[in-house]
Amino acid sequence: MVVSTFRVSLAGAPRPHPPFVVRTRAAQDSEALFALFSEPSFCAQALMRDPFARAADLEAWLNSIPALQRVELVACLGETIIGFAALYVQGEHFDHSAIVSMGVCERARRRGVGGLL
Repeated sequence: MVVSTFRVSLAGAPRPHPPFVVRTRAAQDSEALFALFSEPSFCAQALMRDPFARAADLEAWLNSIPALQRVELVACLGETIIGFAALYVQGEHFDHSAIVSMGVCERARRRGVGGLL
């Protein structure tokens, strides 16, 4: 499901702005998410942890986050995932609390990707 479409430049302005799309995370996103989560600056700032060894480890970690409800979005530029945002609502007696996670690849920062996510 496509959530939104927006035009963003990954180089400097002025240039034609290639569109990026925000959509829900899909099962086939594992390898592309792994590439994003493997960026040193993404891990240090968005995850505050060391990179994952394999895409399967990342997928297992995302799926193991305890949540009664979850919303996971990716921002894509063509086939490349350039951003990730998630909201994990904790559970029955903790539905007032949640985990929020968001990060954008280094080359796409300061272009409106995080704001749209």
